[in-house]
Amino acid sequence: MSKKYFVHNRFRYFDSNKILSQAKQRVVNPWKIDQARSSLCGMACLCYILIQRDKTLYLKIAVELHRTGTYKFSNGYTIGPNSSMYDMRITESDYANMKMDEVDWIVLASSRSSESNLKYDGIETGTFDQLGAVNWMSMLTGMCREVAGYSNSKSHDLDLLKSGFTLYTGMHSNIEKLIELDQKYKAGKKILIMTDPKLIYDEQGWRNPTSIHWVVYKGGLSLIDNKGKNFTNTPKNIISMSFEIYTWGKTQKLNIESLNFVSNFYGYIEA
Repeated sequence: MSKKYFVHNRFRYFDSNKILSQAKQRVVNPWKIDQARSSLCGMACLCYILIQRDKTLYLKIAVELHRTGTYKFSNGYTIGPNSSMYDMRITESDYANMKMDEVDWIVLASSRSSESNLKYDGIETGTFDQLGAVNWMSMLTGMCREVAGYSNSKSHDLDLLKSGFTLYTGMHSNIEKLIELDQKYKAGKKILIMTDPKLIYDEQGWRNPTSIHWVVYKGGLSLIDNKGKNFTNTPKNIISMSFEIYTWGKTQKLNIESLNFVSNFYGYIEA
């Protein structure tokens, strides 16, 4: 004789089979993690490097968050989102407008909500909601330690004044930082770059505190000097560069003019 038991998932309007299937896809191909139209780029980068260190842990987080609504790490850190998120339906326009897969919304939005002083609730219907989802460098560095398990994570923030007036202080200094982070990447570090979406499109523009975007650096750095040669020692003659990144659910190669890089490079995290 068998008995039937009702299993109540905390995110009850999200299908558990779909969550598990999507999570397994990301374990194999972490680039599938996609913030889509949300402001959760930092959380996407965080999970990307988490999977590279511990695939099983990411899978446990995704499944347990869906089932119980929280996830407690062995170090005591807990992901516990705004309780209003548990009632989200995938048919609601606020959710649908972000174009996010179910597992990405649960894991990324829950992770950011746990660190939000502005009561981020996983939806972004205006400027205040988007501000609540911004991934500040100090916060993300701490989560690289607590969530992703990179205990020696460090931040390298270029302050607003230095970044905004690089042309007057020597624009090659930011390129020196790029060479520095590339060397750390080659030594085995995970690198998260803090920038502006304009960097992806090779556009000019100076630091905007309301427009922060995080990408994962993937190497392949090439620096081109004013004679068209690949030149990696002295940055003052560099006019363009290329390297690979992960962002928005894919990896891609960027080709960037040096001024556009300098004006949109805000710093990086090494994990």
